Amino acid sequence: MRKKIIITTIAIISLTAVIAAKNHTPAANTNSIACTADMQKSIAGKILRFHVLANSDSEADQNVKKQVRDAVGAYIEPYLLECENIEETRATVNDHMDEIIAVSKETLAANGFTYGASAELTHTDFPEKTYGDYTFPEGNYEALEITLGDGAGHNWWCVLYPNMCFRGSVYEVVEDEAKENLKEVLTPDEYESIFDSGKYEIKLKIYTLVDIPTEQLLGKEAAFIDSALGLDDQWIKYHEDNKYKLYSYDMLYPIEKDGGYLKDHIYTFRIRTVNVELAKYFSKVLPNHYTRELKGLVAENRILPKKTISEIYTLTPVVTKFADGYWRGKYPIEVFEQRLFSNAVKKYKQYTGEEVNEDFQWYTQITFLNKKPVPLSYDSKKIKLLGDKINLKIADNKQAQELTYFILGTAIGELNSRGAGFCNYRYL
Repeated sequence: MRKKIIITTIAIISLTAVIAAKNHTPAANTNSIACTADMQKSIAGKILRFHVLANSDSEADQNVKKQVRDAVGAYIEPYLLECENIEETRATVNDHMDEIIAVSKETLAANGFTYGASAELTHTDFPEKTYGDYTFPEGNYEALEITLGDGAGHNWWCVLYPNMCFRGSVYEVVEDEAKENLKEVLTPDEYESIFDSGKYEIKLKIYTLVDIPTEQLLGKEAAFIDSALGLDDQWIKYHEDNKYKLYSYDMLYPIEKDGGYLKDHIYTFRIRTVNVELAKYFSKVLPNHYTRELKGLVAENRILPKKTISEIYTLTPVVTKFADGYWRGKYPIEVFEQRLFSNAVKKYKQYTGEEVNEDFQWYTQITFLNKKPVPLSYDSKKIKLLGDKINLKIADNKQAQELTYFILGTAIGELNSRGAGFCNYRYL
């Protein structure tokens, strides 16, 4: 009987959400230009891609794929710098094809791999691919394609002309010069159709210098990150500005069976942001950074794939601050939902500098995953706030998807830079 009551309660909440959940995203995205089939063909005719196919998905094969990529890049880049258009780039690649194959084979051999390598300029069907700030639509593209062994593993790719490769970024971040070159090659509509800022994730291994109770963890992580920002004047100002910080982080994992985190153990946590410069700073500084409680070790970096999101769910409590405290029992759910949406839109406006068309449905269902309020300790004053764990079923419209993808980088609700509202996600 008790279970039925819980299910009924959730159903009522969800129905309310369907009626009340009108939420939105930026005008920049609302007005963005869809990439049609004709536009894809036009874009494809103006760029030359670079494609490296690994022998398999084994760790060793994937690692050597990257080494081949780097070796070929080091060889060919000086020649590409002299190319002023796609025709010259194509001719240069053809002129050096034997050397490209030789470099690939030598790199494999130097790492103990006996399978071969081939390379050619060819036309290849690509799925939708994201590189740095750009999402290139699916379709047929000309590419320098290097195949290692059986070529059955996950591939690496970039754009050879205009040159977006070989710049040494762990994030595959496109430099400003390359962006300007791409703008010159594409029409304004074509450029707008593929441009999109990524959501960056740093996965940091961390060493615990003391035992940390679970209820103190987010505060300790905040102190760790804050002290790292305090090492640079630019990021001190960023931290002190009265603006949304546009980053978030989750708790350490794995959690111990008895709760809390033990001294002299290695754990992992994730930091996400929509700010590429901040992502690069975190990746550079947080490894080997330390406080009295935590010491950074190794950072792994990626850009979250941009796919259709079916739902998001919070791993840390969502906080909505009201003057008279926690909202339940004082305000209807519609007020809570509007606060969530308004906060998301404000963050998006700050980030884009654009007004937002708010006439769309953000999600179709909201489910509360907690029966009781979830406490959140977030600063050295031992102030505790109450939050919620929620699940949102995301609507299948462009505005809802854009806003949700943005939220993955910033978290949902308030106090995101204190660890609140960090979201996980599921794709369709």
